Amino acid sequence: MRRLLRVAGLILFNLGLTVVLVELALRVAPLPAGFSSYLKVVGMLEEQQAAYVKDPRTGITALRPGQTLTWSIMDGKWTITTVPFPDDPELGFRDDGLNPQARRKAFACGDSYTFGFGVDDAQVWHEQLERRYQGEVDIFNLRDLGNSVADIRDLYPLYKNRFAHDTVLLCIYLGNEFLDCQINAAKKLASPGAPPPNPVASPRPRDLQGNLVVYLKSHSYAVRLAKYLTFRYWAQVGYYNLDTRREVYQPEGSPFVFTIDYEENYLVRTCEKDYSPEMEQGVAAFDAALKELVQQVRQDGKQLCAFVFPFKEQVYWEQWSHRLKDPERYDPFKPNHIVNQALEAQGITYYDLTEDLIAAGRSEVLYWPIDSHWNPVGNEVAAELIHNWLSRHDFP
Repeated sequence: MRRLLRVAGLILFNLGLTVVLVELALRVAPLPAGFSSYLKVVGMLEEQQAAYVKDPRTGITALRPGQTLTWSIMDGKWTITTVPFPDDPELGFRDDGLNPQARRKAFACGDSYTFGFGVDDAQVWHEQLERRYQGEVDIFNLRDLGNSVADIRDLYPLYKNRFAHDTVLLCIYLGNEFLDCQINAAKKLASPGAPPPNPVASPRPRDLQGNLVVYLKSHSYAVRLAKYLTFRYWAQVGYYNLDTRREVYQPEGSPFVFTIDYEENYLVRTCEKDYSPEMEQGVAAFDAALKELVQQVRQDGKQLCAFVFPFKEQVYWEQWSHRLKDPERYDPFKPNHIVNQALEAQGITYYDLTEDLIAAGRSEVLYWPIDSHWNPVGNEVAAELIHNWLSRHDFP
């Protein structure tokens, strides 16, 4: 028995020593730039989860108030500041503070582009837009409202009376809109009558064990290596741009690294001329969710306008599309046609930024080289374009 315990102890000691040595090696050894960047950033989901708390009234997670957080993407770090809900000091959202004196109050509903993923507070497009109105307009958003029109349709009613507003800015990101709507519909079909799906993962337990697990997942390079070796989970949650095992292509003279799976990735599938049954289901779910959301907003007497945001591969299509095996299978503007027709059918005043961003992208780098979101320049250009469009449509 003692011998067995000694052997077990020796195995555990060697295992622990191996983990420590791997950890040290990953931190000090020269590694390929892409893999090194990956190791530095792959813990970001746990970093973000630790900043959230559950809203007791809705069961949906919200940011903790009074925080200044620095998070990572593969291209660098970004900082966010949170302020309290107007009706609950224990819940927070990203903003510079609500302005009750503003003549117009706009609720911006959208995904991570609307949240301002990857840029500091002052660089987020709607914060730049708000400053252009010099206190006359207050614009705010909740990350809790999810990733798609279907998520917003479900969650907007839970928050609309908690934030005074007269306008809804519906922001639609084309990259994953249909797939996210299909996922939302599938969850509802699997669990009829269940609460709305939570678009932000619930935080880990706050006891010692939970904190230790969060810390290791956020800070241990060895744990991140293990995640890399089992990357299917990360691909499923949408972090395709972190998967350095997929085909990576950087055009000559371009700052961009297109880390996409050209024939399988859903961004590319969004542009297929002939959709799969899954994508068709997503389109149908999007159309139904849009109709319901519009009805909700109009019944409340709110003004509604929509903005359509393209994904990086659309804006810089010419830089990489020649690597498609069969380019004739694709139409880069197919998702625009579907979304814009649906908006027109509902009588929604909208602005599709795609053509103007393509024009601006010929002389400006609008997206992060690796991450899929707008960089500070992209946010600035979007703010200017939206401001000009709103001015032509009697806002404010």
